[in-house]
Amino acid sequence: MGLARQVWAAGALVACLASVGAVAQEGQSPGPSRGQSVTTTRGVDVRFALPHAIGVAERDAKGRAISAELTPFPKGGGALEVTMMRADGTIVKYQVDANTGETVNRTEQTVEAYVSRLDPGRVQAEPFGMAKAIEKAQTHLNGGIAIGAEVQDDGGALSYEVTILKDDGETDLVVRSDGQVVQG
Repeated sequence: MGLARQVWAAGALVACLASVGAVAQEGQSPGPSRGQSVTTTRGVDVRFALPHAIGVAERDAKGRAISAELTPFPKGGGALEVTMMRADGTIVKYQVDANTGETVNRTEQTVEAYVSRLDPGRVQAEPFGMAKAIEKAQTHLNGGIAIGAEVQDDGGALSYEVTILKDDGETDLVVRSDGQVVQG
């Protein structure tokens, strides 16, 4: 490749990277492609939802989700944030792009730094996970987008508080570890 062609290719790469950086700085993910489905509720447009991000994080961290949240961006897309707990008590936080499904950030810290009342052994042993709880809540309300979920220890079995966004507003539900859904 000649010098002029190398300079042109380098300039094109710099311009491309700069445009990607500008999109990231505006708090907007690249957006959905035409061939992929988009979930739209009250102006929130995402291709991937919390259950996807929880699945990605649970496979990678080899732990269980203890909280999850969708943060929509004003110009479309958003961030799916999942906090995981491993059996050894390590807390792993993931940020997943809601349009690409890719992990964009991952951090680890000890449970002491996180200050949790949750027992890591109980969280790991729980057969009914957060992704299932979100799906149960969405089914209970006949759709909507999960914008938040958190595991709770009520002294007995674990339960999941799930916030669902629908066109008529937000609804908080509690999903027990036996799958029973109750109003929050």
